[in-house]
Formats: sequence, structure tokens, C-alpha cells
Amino acid sequence: MNFEILMTADILRKLHVRERRLAFKYIIYAMELVDEDQSRLEHITKTLYIDISNKYHTSTINVERGIRDTVEFIWRTKDTHAQLLEEVFGTENMAHRPTNTEFFRCMYGYIASKRYSYLSKKCPLYRCIKCAHQKECIFFGYIRDIVDASEW
Repeated sequence: MNFEILMTADILRKLHVRERRLAFKYIIYAMELVDEDQSRLEHITKTLYIDISNKYHTSTINVERGIRDTVEFIWRTKDTHAQLLEEVFGTENMAHRPTNTEFFRCMYGYIASKRYSYLSKKCPLYRCIKCAHQKECIFFGYIRDIVDASEW
């Protein structure tokens, strides 16, 4: 499992989103897709929803509705996890429920910042570059995204 899957699942669980909701899987898969190509955040109805609906054999309308309902649920129960919501979405975004696009942008931004923070603490860049077993390093998959490939 990659970092985005683990972080997204952890955040959703902390926000009391049940794993049995289909949108739980939709959001996790969306974060994977966004990590592959951040431009998908520009037109989520034409990119993310279509890819998710193809994977889960459903319609884009069901995908959009499931994600929207999950975001609404999170916002209805925001008093029980206000601190985490403020950390992920910022205090200026707490007044209104975010759109699905805003939700994905904030989630991805938060996860990306946590990944960078995690890597800088757990696996300093200079150590992995000099590692004799670069491809066996558990952080190899993440560091290759940050370091120019010519340095390998």
C-alpha cells in the first residue's frame, strides 16, 4: 500500500466515515489518481468520476453523489472532529461545506504535506540517494517523485 492510501483511509476513519460506504473506496482511489496526475483536480467530473466509475462498475452520477453525501456527513458531524478538520481544511474553509473539488484539493494538499514531512524525518534524501540498495529501500517509490531521475 502506498502512503496516500494509508493516509486517506486514516483521515476518513478519524472523520467517522465507515469503510462500508462505497464513497470511502471512491475517495481513496481518487487520491491515488490525483497523486498520479494532479491536473485531474481541474476537471473532476471529466476525469476522476469517470475513472472511478469504470473501476467500480457504476455511473459517474453515483460516484459524485456518494462523495458529496460523504462530505456532507463529515460536515454535519464536524463538531466531533473539528480539530482534524481545521488541520486538513484550514480555519478559513470551515464556515461552509466544501464542494467535492475543494474537498479533494484540501485532502491532497494535506496528504502531500504529510508525506513530505514524513520523508524528511524518516528517510533523509541524502541517505537514500547513497543507499546501496536503492530499489529495495521502502521509501524508493516516494523519493523518486521528489528527486530528479538523473541523480539515480
